[in-house]
Amino acid sequence: MNKLWMLAALVPAVAFGQEAAPVCRCQAQCSAMWAQATKDVENASGMRLRIATDALLETYVSNSASRQTGTVTKTPVGDGSYQIELALEPWVRGQKDVQGVIAQNIAHFNQRQNAIAEATKCPAG
Repeated sequence: MNKLWMLAALVPAVAFGQEAAPVCRCQAQCSAMWAQATKDVENASGMRLRIATDALLETYVSNSASRQTGTVTKTPVGDGSYQIELALEPWVRGQKDVQGVIAQNIAHFNQRQNAIAEATKCPAG
């Protein structure tokens, strides 16, 4: 039953062509991925950071159609692992013409996070 629930949780992401948010599995990996996320959220959104904590990154609100407000959250998923997820919000909520760009920026963010995770191995244990 747990596997069925997990599959159902993934269906919305698959339906929209989005992959699951990256997960870090140890302190070294989480630190490296969070440091990269701090840089990448500004690139993805086109806006500077206004909030930076150990679990939340948020850019200034955009007032331009070519930029988005970016939010990155670090959420515990169990066993000391954390999901690092980027959300981008266009200037006008639901603005249809930027959805493709948003999806590309999130995919690029996820690729960079996964590359950092791959490069920063966790100790066996």
